[in-house]
Amino acid sequence: MKKIIMKTLAAGPSGSLVPGQVVSLPDEEAEQLVTGGYAVYEQKEVETATAEPPENTMRKPAIKRKAGRKR
Repeated sequence: MKKIIMKTLAAGPSGSLVPGQVVSLPDEEAEQLVTGGYAVYEQKEVETATAEPPENTMRKPAIKRKAGRKR
């Protein structure tokens, strides 16, 4: 039995699997879903995300005002 995480919805006579759901399936069935791109193997390691500031910060372009018009 292998644990996988579903990436897409799968439904059949035995039930349905939704994206993000972790399920244990027989090795052959899990391999077919992963090979087809419908799921990924669950990793035992805990991944931690670190927030880094974006490289390029987008700014709104300055509004150019027409000469002779006063506000």
